[in-house]
Amino acid sequence: MAPTFADLPKQYLADCVSVDRLVFVLDQPGLLAYVNQTAADITSAYLKKHQMCPPQSIAASGSPGRTGSSPA
Repeated sequence: MAPTFADLPKQYLADCVSVDRLVFVLDQPGLLAYVNQTAADITSAYLKKHQMCPPQSIAASGSPGRTGSSPA
């Protein structure tokens, strides 16, 4: 039996949608997105090629989501 999306999203996308095509699934409130491995690999390669990963401010702070400045 194929996995359900809620149980194993990564396996579900591979088994039931596609491993060869880019897949992007956005949840209804728009707060969470799932991508398959192909989409992740292509996006990562693009960002590295264009030197967009990670932004210097994040790399310098050592913490994702921080810009190097302290909150007030």
